[in-house]
Amino acid sequence: SPSGTPENDGVPTLLKYLYNLNPTTEINAANRALLPSVGTLTTGGNKYITLTYRKYALEKGITVNVQTSADLKTWTTVSPPDYSAQVGTTPDTNDPIVEVGVLSNGTNKQFIRLDVTMP
Repeated sequence: SPSGTPENDGVPTLLKYLYNLNPTTEINAANRALLPSVGTLTTGGNKYITLTYRKYALEKGITVNVQTSADLKTWTTVSPPDYSAQVGTTPDTNDPIVEVGVLSNGTNKQFIRLDVTMP
C-alpha cells in the first residue's frame, strides 16, 4: 500500500516511489542521503526555509504540496510554494533535484514538510 513500510525502515512506499527508491529494499546510508534535506536560502532579499529532494522523473499521479507549521500540529499548505527551483539532476538516473521553500516568518519556530498524496 502507499502508506506501508514493507521494509520497516520508516519510509512509506509512496515516498520511495517519489524519490525513485526501490520500495522492496531497506533504506541504507546512500539512499538516506537522497531523502529530503532541510535548509535555508536567501535570495532577492527574502529568506526561505527549504526542502531539497530527488523527484522521480517518470512519476505520474502524485501530488506534492509544501506545508509549514509553527507548532507541528497545525499545518498550512503553501501552494504554489513561495520558492521552487530545479537545482540539479542525479548523475545515476537524471532525476531532477528540486528545492522548494516557504518564506521564513522570522521566529525561532517554523517547520516545513512535504504532503505527498495520490488519488
